[in-house]
Amino acid sequence: MRKRGCVKKGSELLNNRSDPFVSSSRDRGGECRKGSVPPVSKSKKRPAGRAPKTPGKCVFCGGTGVTKEHIWADWIKNVIPGSPTNTQITSYQMPDYSTKTLYVVPAAKERQGRLDQRKIRNVCGGFNNGWMGRIVERAKPFVERMIQGMMVELDGGSQRDLATWIAIATTMGEFMDVSTAAIPPDDRRIVLTTEAPPEQWTIFLGRYSGRTWHPIRYRHIGLKFNEIDLPGPRGSNDSNPDKMQVTTYALGSLLIHAFSSTSRRKVSRFRRSAAQKNLFRLWPLRHGVLDWPIGPILGDDEVPAF
Repeated sequence: MRKRGCVKKGSELLNNRSDPFVSSSRDRGGECRKGSVPPVSKSKKRPAGRAPKTPGKCVFCGGTGVTKEHIWADWIKNVIPGSPTNTQITSYQMPDYSTKTLYVVPAAKERQGRLDQRKIRNVCGGFNNGWMGRIVERAKPFVERMIQGMMVELDGGSQRDLATWIAIATTMGEFMDVSTAAIPPDDRRIVLTTEAPPEQWTIFLGRYSGRTWHPIRYRHIGLKFNEIDLPGPRGSNDSNPDKMQVTTYALGSLLIHAFSSTSRRKVSRFRRSAAQKNLFRLWPLRHGVLDWPIGPILGDDEVPAF
C-alpha cells in the first residue's frame, strides 16, 4: 500500500485503568515583583535567527494573556475515578490509489495525568472568574448528579446552562489536537456573547452503562469538506470549504454527543439520524422542564455507532 496523502481524521482519549491518582500540574515559575530577584529560566536559548514564539490567543475573544484552564472542571475529579495515565488514539486516513481504497489507521500514544483534569492554554485568565466561571458553577449541581446517574429536574435555564457548559468544553477540547479543530471563530464568539451554543449546534444526551467508555472517554472528529453537488460558487469553491465536527464523550453515566457544521444540510441530516439512536436532544431547547434520567440505557454496543 502506498502511504500518500495521509490525512488526520480525529482524536480519541481515554483513561488508562488504574487506581485513583491526582496529577501534578507543570510548574509555571515564580512571579517577579519589584525589588526581588527574577526567577532563573531553565529554558534553552533560542537559536540565532529563529523568530520568538507567537503569544497564544484566546479562542473565544482573540485576546492575549491566556492561561491554562480545565477543559471540563476541576470538581469533576470528585465524582469520576482517576488514573495516572490516559491514552490518545489518533486516526489517519490513508488512501491506496492503486486499489482506490481508503484505510483508517489508528495510532495510540500514552500521556501522563488524568484525562478529566486536562488543561488547555487557550482562554483568557479573566474568563474563569467571569462569564465562563458563572456557567460552570451554575451547571455543577446537576452535572454532578447526572454523572452519577442520579435523578435531577432541569428547567429551561438549567438546560441552557448545561448546553453552554458542553459547548465550552467541546470548543476547548478541540485544541488537545489542533489539527482536527473545526469549530469556526464565529461560533466561538456566539458562545462568548450570548452564553449559549449557536442555533446550528446540536447536542444530544444519553444514559450510559458499560465498561469501554467508563469512567471517561473522549472522541472528536473534525473535517473540512466541499459539497460539490450544490449549485453556485459555494459548492465548487475549494478555497472556502465547509467545516464539521462531532464530539462524543462519556462522564460516568452521562453520555454527550455534540455536533456542529457550517453546512445546513449536514445539520439537518445529523439531527434526523441522531434522533433514531435513543438519545435525548438537549439543544436546541424544546422542553420546558426535563426530568432526568430519560430514555433507555446505552451500552458498549450502541455508543460506537454514533
